[in-house]
Amino acid sequence: MKIEVKIRVLNYSNVEILSKALEPDNLNINSYESNVSCENKQDFLECTISGNNIMKIKGLFNDLMINIDVILKALDAVYKP
Repeated sequence: MKIEVKIRVLNYSNVEILSKALEPDNLNINSYESNVSCENKQDFLECTISGNNIMKIKGLFNDLMINIDVILKALDAVYKP
């Protein structure tokens, strides 16, 4: 069984910067038999987590959500008028 989870960050003006900051998350984790990828789709960011083990995907999802949250807060602090 293959499981795939997609996350989209919409209505955010710094998608390019967010995409670059998440590049280390674009990886294939062989020990987890899972894959995480984030793509800049011009007006939104799309991240996909896929694999065979629901618990490992859940862990990667939680890690990705924390990374996105930290990066968004940092960018908001930098770009706040």
